[in-house]
Amino acid sequence: MGPLMAMCLTRSIREDRTLICSLKYIEKTLESAEFTKPIAYPIEGIWANSNKLTPILMLLSPGSDPTSTIEELARKKKKYPTKNVSMGEGQEKKAKLVMDECTVSGGWVILQNCHLGLQYMHDLLSIIPTEAEPERAETYHEDFRLWITCESNNNFPLGLL
Repeated sequence: MGPLMAMCLTRSIREDRTLICSLKYIEKTLESAEFTKPIAYPIEGIWANSNKLTPILMLLSPGSDPTSTIEELARKKKKYPTKNVSMGEGQEKKAKLVMDECTVSGGWVILQNCHLGLQYMHDLLSIIPTEAEPERAETYHEDFRLWITCESNNNFPLGLL
């Protein structure tokens, strides 16, 4: 069975694995992994352009998880350990507690898999102050950063992008 047939079979049985199979097809057809290698996050530049009031959104794709890259940067910037919360059923309360703690202490929060906690993402819009609210913004520590990892989702609040 050739790579095209394997991809078609995979698509018919396990649609969620189609992307991985298509990457293998491209590698075999072009005899190169040049077009399928993941692009490294320019994490240092992203951090340099961030601030305490703007969440940093990292989109998830199959086989990529930016958490270790964020934690490595946190070690360099002396902000380790990060406070990680894997969103899902019932994690909103824990996320709020971690956010409250880190906005005061200047820690970094990583909210993972936020496509599983979309209601809390909508709540974040009212929790995080804007630059138009200087009195609320002053309560946030300058070193605070909010990192969000999420799969692509049409219901994700545009205000966080």
